[in-house]
Amino acid sequence: FDMLNADNWYPWKRCMQALLSEHNLLSHIERMREWDEIDMRAQNQIELCVGDTEMVYLIGALTVGQMWSQLIMVKELRGELGVM
Repeated sequence: FDMLNADNWYPWKRCMQALLSEHNLLSHIERMREWDEIDMRAQNQIELCVGDTEMVYLIGALTVGQMWSQLIMVKELRGELGVM
C-alpha cells in the first residue's frame, strides 16, 4: 500500500491496522492506549496535589515520569535538602 502522505490518512490507517494485525502487532497499539490512559490518570493525581504557584514546575511535561523528574530537579537538587 501507499506510504503515508498528506492526503491518505484513512486508507493508510486501515491498511496499517490490517498489516499490524497480520503480524500480531496490533495489540501493542492497544497497550499503548492503556498506558496513555494510566499515565494521564497519574498526571491528574499529581496536578490535583500541586499548588498553583508550584504548577509552573510541571510546564512542558508530557508524561507522569517527566512531571516527577521536573519536580525532583526543582525540589531536591537545589541544595543538600532541596527547597522546603
